[in-house]
Amino acid sequence: MMSGIVASDRFELYVPSDRQHLWSPQLSVEVSPADAGGVEGARLRGWFGPHPHVWALYVAMGAATAFGTLVAVSFAYAQWVMGQAPSALWALPSSLLAWVALYSIARLGRRWGAEQVEELRGFLERGLAAIERDPSTLRPNGVFMRERKSA
Repeated sequence: MMSGIVASDRFELYVPSDRQHLWSPQLSVEVSPADAGGVEGARLRGWFGPHPHVWALYVAMGAATAFGTLVAVSFAYAQWVMGQAPSALWALPSSLLAWVALYSIARLGRRWGAEQVEELRGFLERGLAAIERDPSTLRPNGVFMRERKSA
């Protein structure tokens, strides 16, 4: 069983909250009408990725590292132009280390989340196969949609 949200032309699938980790993926799928001349159906376009909060943190860390690198290079250039030794270049090895750390964290998270990616993919494929067999599974209480009971 997976968790998810449904909008008019897209849906997102998540691993249930009791099994979610920082590296847990989500599957975002856009649904559009099929392009096959007059054939009824839909075209799905999906992608796996981290939760938006994790992605935002990763981008912010990359931006901070890029800014630090730019400041170090700019300061070293200013030192060089003024005839001083560009001692600010000593910051570049730590900047390189930060880039390597960011890349390694991304690869590690991807490896740790691989099993859950396959679970999400399998859930989607089983659901699509069920819809092909019986289109009524798209109704509430079907494969993908569950009616929410109001409290």
